[in-house]
Formats: sequence, structure tokens, C-alpha cells
Amino acid sequence: MKGKLKSLLLVVCLLVSMSVFAACGQKTESTENNSGLSQEQIASFESSAVGMIESVTSMDDAAMEYYLTLNDEFTTGSIQSWQGVKEELGAYKESGEQSYEVKNKIITITTKAFFEKMDADVELVVDFSNLNSVTATSMTFNVDYPMSVMLERAALNTVMGIVIVFLMLLFLSFLISLFKYIPKLTESFGKKKEIKEEPKAPAAAEIPAVEEEEELVDDGELVAVIAAAIAASENTSTDGFVVRSIKKANRKKWQKA
Repeated sequence: MKGKLKSLLLVVCLLVSMSVFAACGQKTESTENNSGLSQEQIASFESSAVGMIESVTSMDDAAMEYYLTLNDEFTTGSIQSWQGVKEELGAYKESGEQSYEVKNKIITITTKAFFEKMDADVELVVDFSNLNSVTATSMTFNVDYPMSVMLERAALNTVMGIVIVFLMLLFLSFLISLFKYIPKLTESFGKKKEIKEEPKAPAAAEIPAVEEEEELVDDGELVAVIAAAIAASENTSTDGFVVRSIKKANRKKWQKA
């Protein structure tokens, strides 16, 4: 029962804030600045911004889940933005000074909000192009990180970048060191290819000539003796003829003779 009552009160707060925007659309007799809005209208926008910050930051998880189911663009965006920084900021304490910027009938109100852990700049964007129906389009929580946190993050990013570059250089050095093995692999692959190729068989006509030459080389002394005997029987010198081959004679033919 208490949860439902709290959710109802939050809805009322949001409706009141939106009704303030509608009231801002009414013309006043106050002096207007170069934005086309009177000081009272701008003050109403700034007051509504504080009320919306308090309404969103005071929601519990159940209330936020309920509003997310309504599929309202402004409410959904505001709650999701708060959920993204809730753990970093902590509980809401109070709001500080405010500033605004107007461009093309769009006013952006920046509110300095103080939380338990860190501060934040909350930007509320309002469309007042139709003064009879002023509409809040978005509310964003931007954490105002202290200088120490920013320096720490910058140092971490720098270290991470150096480590990544160092690892890439090591990897490139490893790849370059492998280049020296490329010629050896190419040579080894070529040798294997030569081994696989079968040697060509010698021509049949060349085989006898090789055998004759081998026989003559092995029987050199015998050739010289036979050449001298032939030369003596013919009354000539060994220069007049050449012994090309020596073949074993058939003994049977000699016996018959």
C-alpha cells in the first residue's frame, strides 16, 4: 500500500511539473530577454527542472520499472539516464546553481545537482515552440567527475594504449623473425619434389655402347696384348687399327676347326 501511494505521489509531482510548463506558455507582462521568454517563465522552467530531478531520483526500483512500462519517451529516457549513473552518484542531496541556453525555441536548463558520492550536471531540454503546449523532451544526468578521477582514467587509458602498442610490436617482431625460415622451407620443398620425379630410362641403343666401353676399360691390358698380336701377325703396327670390343669365342667352333 505504501509503495502504491509513493508511486501515486511521484505521478502527481510529474504532473505538477508539466502543468508548470503549461503555465509558462501563458503571456506575462514581465520584461522578456532575447530568448523570447520572460524571467518568470525561465524561473518556472528552472523550478520545474529541480522538481523533476527530485521526483526521478527519489523513485525506488519498483516505481522505475512501472514507469518504464508506460512507454513515455521523456519518462523512459529520464529514468534510464538516472539508472546509468545511480551507483556512481549515490543518493540525491540538493540542487545548486542553474543556467540555461535557448536555441530555435528549445531551452536547455542545466542544474548543478549534489549527491552523496559525486556531483552531476542535469540537463533538461524543453520545447516551447508552441507556448500553449510546452513539452519536456529529455532529461540527462551527466556525472561531474573530479580532476583526480579524470587524471586516473587518462593515466589508465595511456597505459592501456602503450601496452597494446607494445604487444603489437612484439607480434610484428615475431612475424619478421619467421621470414628467415622461408628460403629453407622453399629449398626443402624443392628437394622433395625432385625426389618424387622418376629418372628417365636410357635409350635401348645406348646400353650396348656403354657395356662395350665398360668392358674395354676393365680389360685394358688384354686389349693391348691382342692388338700387339694382331699387328705382329699382319706385319703392321697397332696404329693401323682400333680394338672396339672383345667377345668370348664359342669353344665348340674352335674344336671343330
